[in-house]
Amino acid sequence: MSYKYTHIDGLKELDDALAEIGVKAGTKLLRNAGKAAMQVVLDTAIALVPQDTQVLRESLSLRVSTYKNEKQIARESRELDLTGIDKPTMAFKVGNFKRVKHAGTNIDSRFYILATEFGTSKQIASPFLRPALENNQSQVINTFKQSLSLGLIRESMLIAAKNARAIAKAAKAARKAGGNP
Repeated sequence: MSYKYTHIDGLKELDDALAEIGVKAGTKLLRNAGKAAMQVVLDTAIALVPQDTQVLRESLSLRVSTYKNEKQIARESRELDLTGIDKPTMAFKVGNFKRVKHAGTNIDSRFYILATEFGTSKQIASPFLRPALENNQSQVINTFKQSLSLGLIRESMLIAAKNARAIAKAAKAARKAGGNP
């Protein structure tokens, strides 16, 4: 399997902002930002699939994995060889996650994608996933940052509106209790 690593410094402020909006909203925000960012990789990979592999083109999809416990994190860390890197809590993957049999053959498309991407002893490699990610890396990062920023602003506005309603309700209750209409 081929993985692309990107190291981004200065995420302490992002972590603080995500903590302010809560775990559930922060996780949803990260998932949505990652999906939006990786969509360009999926679209490019579909466009780069060799013409004679229609089944692969139809079976490519985007998957977001959230690692909730240490066992899942340890498994992913071993698979990715993440020695010396912080433990992942989320991964965004483009690939073939469905079992689709090719017409007239007994070949599972999950294995065929590997043969097409990396080649075999009898088949020349026709990479399409790796170039899709490599050619769009800066766009993925920029889309992720923009989507995350807009999501944080939206969530902050929702929290502010909720707090304003709570304050108005408390002031109304205080006026009623004090006898002022």
